[in-house]
Amino acid sequence: MKNRVSIAVGMFAAGGLLLTACGSTPTLDEAWPEVRKNFEEAESLRINMEATGEEDDSTGTVDLAGATDDSHMKGTMNIPMGGDPVNMEVMRLDGDAYLKVKSDGEDNAFTEMLGDKWLKMSASEAEGMGEFAMSSLVDQMVEDMPKSDHFDGHDIEAEEVEIDGEKYDKYVIPEDLLESEDAGDVYYVDRDDNTLFRVEGTKTEDGGQEAVVTFTDWNEVEAPEAPAEDEVVDQSDLMNP
Repeated sequence: MKNRVSIAVGMFAAGGLLLTACGSTPTLDEAWPEVRKNFEEAESLRINMEATGEEDDSTGTVDLAGATDDSHMKGTMNIPMGGDPVNMEVMRLDGDAYLKVKSDGEDNAFTEMLGDKWLKMSASEAEGMGEFAMSSLVDQMVEDMPKSDHFDGHDIEAEEVEIDGEKYDKYVIPEDLLESEDAGDVYYVDRDDNTLFRVEGTKTEDGGQEAVVTFTDWNEVEAPEAPAEDEVVDQSDLMNP
């Protein structure tokens, strides 16, 4: 009987350890390799960025959703240009790129020429415009991110936080582990699928911005519909009237 009791106690103890392990929050060195891998291998996602300038408190925003193979993308940008912010809508679909620009300023040649229509160009013609390539944006972010083993040996504990009704693990990166200031110093991880939800940065290389970048819709972004023909002006028609 004594042996049976000992075995039973041992089984309950082991079960308790297993439950404790399953419910524990991973440290960043445990979570980061898979989080980074999921970012690198994403087929599509939505990226929302907001940056505030230190000198004039002007805020710029970027909201893009698309495929990392550049087959499709759609989004908006609000860029401070002096006192007059410029609002842009961008789209990429099947090798074509579309651009729509609005400005709060009175002198806006783009708006005067096109009104509320899209400017259509080939993706190759738009190659120099980074906003038309989701792959370039993602590649740059991956390059700025800490490597998979960067946090090895450092027990950076998580704080569980709730944002918009969802729970995330928040990690604050110590200053001595900031591999790149552009990579941000506060990370939020969705523990359910080991994806990066948000990065906050209070230090950048130019020392002039605070930034928040939020990542959602992992591998779920669908291609947008192309604008109707009567909503488009082809760039080639403007170049060769």
